[in-house]
Parts: sequence; C-alpha cells; structure tokens
Amino acid sequence: MLTQIVQMRRTFLKWYGIAIAAHPKEKRGLSALSFNEIAQLQHKLDGIEVVTLKGYNETAAQLATQYNLAAMGSSDSHMLVQVGLVATKLFGKPETWEDVIDIIRQRKTDAFIRSDIPDYAQRTLSKMILYQILDKQPRDEELTSGE
Repeated sequence: MLTQIVQMRRTFLKWYGIAIAAHPKEKRGLSALSFNEIAQLQHKLDGIEVVTLKGYNETAAQLATQYNLAAMGSSDSHMLVQVGLVATKLFGKPETWEDVIDIIRQRKTDAFIRSDIPDYAQRTLSKMILYQILDKQPRDEELTSGE
C-alpha cells in the first residue's frame, strides 16, 4: 500500500498536485491512512485533514505540527447542504489554482468549522451527530427535512 501511495504522489507532482492524508485514524481504513502510515510517509505528504464535520482530530493536528504538514479542513460533503461547513483558510492572496497549491506546500493553512453556519445546516449537522451517536445511517430525506 505504501509503495502505491509513493507512486501516486509522483503522478500528482508531475501534474502539479499535492498529497493530503484524508480521514486519518488509528487503524487504516478503506479511504484512510493510519497514524503510523502517516508517520512513515511524512516526507511524501503535503497536508493532513485535521477538521471535518465530525470535529477536530487532535492526533491529526499533532501530526501536522510534528511533521510540518499543512492543516486541512474538509466538509467531506455527501450532501449539498454540507458543502462549505468546514474549510481550510489559506494565508496569502491566491489568485490562481497554482497559488493555492503553493500555499498548501508552504504549510500556510488553518482548518476550521464555520461559525456562521446557516440554521438549516445547523439542523442537518445536529441530526448527523445524533445519527453518529446512535450508530445509524440516516436517509437523505431525514437530514434535509425541516424537522
């Protein structure tokens, strides 16, 4: 797996891309690297996801600091209402997508959950948290209903 990641990174660099560790966790998952794998790949990564709709990942934030990785925020949106609730602040004045890549490579980022979340999105977010507590998968109509 780690060899494949290194090969993918070469391709990303060829096309002026970046490598971000998404959904980091204790044990590797289908779409996530483990914290140990991130440590092994630290020199091949540009950033790590530290904030999602689930909240702040303290261990990921520590790894970002320890390994000098860009701290990234991601809504990991599966529904339109979730888009933009979590974001990454870029320090600087990017005018092009290349500027964005350069800022991430320079580690001039900060991840955050928006404090001005609209009411309808707050209700959706609250329902998502409740479903996580109940360990249940909600249907789209349950999250988007006005209740």
